[in-house]
Amino acid sequence: MINFLFLLTLAYGSELDLSYTHVKQGEVVPFSGRLLTDDAMIKVITAYESEIKQLTVTHEFDLANSVLGLNYDHNMAMTRCDLTSKSYEDLIIIRDEQIRKHERKEWVQRFSFYGGFALGVLSTVGIINSLN
Repeated sequence: MINFLFLLTLAYGSELDLSYTHVKQGEVVPFSGRLLTDDAMIKVITAYESEIKQLTVTHEFDLANSVLGLNYDHNMAMTRCDLTSKSYEDLIIIRDEQIRKHERKEWVQRFSFYGGFALGVLSTVGIINSLN
């Protein structure tokens, strides 16, 4: 639509703007082609403005939809990150508890080993002394 108006002004006038000139019946124009009546010009301009409004609404809808989609993706990523952090913190707590349990068991195992060694040495010394 706008291309037609642009070509019309190029053909009729030397300016590059979208101005127009009224032509009365019987006047000679310096080109061959089609002229628009006022009603046709109103129809073209109205259709053009309607198309611009429709494209604006479509663009705003697409933009809002994209923003919502990106916000959703961001929120999902943040939730996933928070859950991962929480699960790692829980794993660290469980690991620390297991280490403490093993430290207690390790103390018992060391005491048993050293006690068994000392008992073995004492019984060997006792047996050797009784044989002499």
